[in-house]
Amino acid sequence: MIIHLRLYGQPTSTFEYVKMKIKDQAQKAGIELVIDEIKDIKEMIKEGIVSIPTIKVNDHININYLKGETINEFINRVNLSLLKEGNFGNMKKIIVPIDFSETSWNAVAYAVGLARSVNGILNLMHCYLPSAVDVNTLTENSIKEMKESQLNEFYEKVSKKWVGEKTHETKIIKSFKLGFPVEEIVRLADEEDAYIVMGSTGDTGVFKHFFGSVSTTVAQRANKPVFIVPPKAVYRPIKKVAYACEYDEIPDKLMDTVNAMAERFNAEIHLIHIEKEDEMDMYFDLLNTWKTKFPNTTVENHFIQDTEVNHGINEYIEHANIDLLIMAHKKRGFLESIFHKSETKQMSINSTIPLLVLQS
Repeated sequence: MIIHLRLYGQPTSTFEYVKMKIKDQAQKAGIELVIDEIKDIKEMIKEGIVSIPTIKVNDHININYLKGETINEFINRVNLSLLKEGNFGNMKKIIVPIDFSETSWNAVAYAVGLARSVNGILNLMHCYLPSAVDVNTLTENSIKEMKESQLNEFYEKVSKKWVGEKTHETKIIKSFKLGFPVEEIVRLADEEDAYIVMGSTGDTGVFKHFFGSVSTTVAQRANKPVFIVPPKAVYRPIKKVAYACEYDEIPDKLMDTVNAMAERFNAEIHLIHIEKEDEMDMYFDLLNTWKTKFPNTTVENHFIQDTEVNHGINEYIEHANIDLLIMAHKKRGFLESIFHKSETKQMSINSTIPLLVLQS
């Protein structure tokens, strides 16, 4: 996509700095820019330019330099408008559903680190579902306005902490949705072809284990990769990923996805198999297949005998200093889901490090 940009100003160091930063952002996003530099005062007056620098994007978006605004704040506004106009180019979209809690804040912190690694753009999403209690106490419009105000305040707080005036920092946008949270999160991820990053939230204790959290339900239903971030987890460069295998769950497409994730982070893959009994011979073919298909990937096979799958995985994660656990969720029919214990669901509740859930 080509974006036409008109830059109004005088040939000063500030003018050149603005132009350089805009070009840098466009290049980072893979967006092609055509820049017309308008330096003639008469032409500026004719076009009604009231301050310089001023930017016009595709002749329908005017961005004026505001009184009291720093030049970097102006550049950030320009770059965000530029990215939106170009549908963010080749930047990876990352949806972070938030409920304004500490868990949400921690998920955002992890997503910021992830975005830096994958050239991503964050979308802070809040979904509001009116309840009978809400409707009885306040009008629906006033509740909606209150929730939107909360989202704006959260967005401003996040932007101030992780972006501020830094023009090179991760760009952040926000979305407000009305509806059922799980359905809206899954729908938006499909529309944007986005990753989802969520804190491990929901009920605690026995009810959480029976019904799972919102993040667990999203991981089960989403068609896109879902990162589930445990409380207090901190983003660190992903150098080692562990993929928890079952002998019958590695179709080619899933293998491609796991390997592509590892390549994106330049990480080595640890294939781990947790078995209650000695059934390990069957996995050597998997390792050979992986090495044949992806000769440039560093991949290792590890076998752990443990009566509890979750315990065995967490023990290995700690021992091998794993940065990200990857598991595949198998979509099952209703009756099968009643009787089959989902290890992926259990790990989404109990994992000690961020868990990436893929669909098998």
